[in-house]
Amino acid sequence: MPLEHPAAAAAFALVGVGALCILLVALGLIARRGTATVKAAQLNLSLVIVFAALAYVLSLVSYVGENETGRCLANVWTVNLTFTVTFAALFQKIYKVRADRKST
Repeated sequence: MPLEHPAAAAAFALVGVGALCILLVALGLIARRGTATVKAAQLNLSLVIVFAALAYVLSLVSYVGENETGRCLANVWTVNLTFTVTFAALFQKIYKVRADRKST
């Protein structure tokens, strides 16, 4: 969609709101890192998931503007990389929980 399109402003606003919400989640995790809940949630992997989600939300800005080959390629790569990083962290969390349960 072109930058002059009325929906472009709405898209930027939604990306801003989404990024702000994700940053608030990250700050909440960091602020509560000493609690048992956050320790059990594995803070490092949780932050990887949160920042991969942030990168995905910020990549949505590239959909606004003229269609160009480089921009289209960047969209595909960004979506694939953020998805891969997010699920890699989730699978690592599952593996750690499973290993902890087997050891007890």
